[in-house]
Amino acid sequence: MNNIGHVHLDMGNYSQALKTFEQSLDTQQESENKYVMATSFNGISKVHRYFGNLDKAIQFQDKTEKMARNINAKELIAQSLNVKGEILLEMADFDTAIASLKESLEICEEATLKSDLPSTLTLLAQAIMRKSSEKKNRKEAEKYLKEALKTAQNSKEKKAICTALLGYIELHHLQKQYKKAKKICNDLLTTVENENLQNLFPEVLFLKGENLIALGEEKAAFKYFEKSLELAKQQGQKRLIIKIKNFL
Repeated sequence: MNNIGHVHLDMGNYSQALKTFEQSLDTQQESENKYVMATSFNGISKVHRYFGNLDKAIQFQDKTEKMARNINAKELIAQSLNVKGEILLEMADFDTAIASLKESLEICEEATLKSDLPSTLTLLAQAIMRKSSEKKNRKEAEKYLKEALKTAQNSKEKKAICTALLGYIELHHLQKQYKKAKKICNDLLTTVENENLQNLFPEVLFLKGENLIALGEEKAAFKYFEKSLELAKQQGQKRLIIKIKNFL
């Protein structure tokens, strides 16, 4: 059932995803399957992050991590630390986010867990960039992004590739390389639409608008912001809605 919940997540059907994860949790509490329960907590946490309920997201991620550590489920521990890092990044708690993501990365490398590597590496790069835009931080971030993209391309996992490229857009904006960022935005829009990665679509549209603002193309930018806002409202992405409204 959790697998179905994650399909709904990828499609941007967050209310349905939450319902599915909660149903799975209710079922597993009777059988006390801790692995599946931890996976359900993880899914619920992800939904609350999209909804902008960051305190709830952290609470459910703490439950995920605690249960995963109790049963020594390395993959789940790494996933939990990854999602926790992403939440903390949005809360601007950069030092704690970096610590969480570095531990996730260490577990992934020790246990050869390749599926979560691109996401963890990308988030780590973003946390480093947002903590400080100094040149040495940008260089360190770029090192992680290169590794993230290489790992994602080797796996041929489209979502992982897209996630790494989102990190590159942020880096190019910091470097004021707006034309490079524009090309990535255009390629991402095509990929996300073709691969039906609906949960990424509003974010990519927003970044495209942000990129056009940086290039001085305000009129064109607002079209992307409006489309991003429309999709974010449909999906209930409250955190993204707030970001978009700051530009409108």
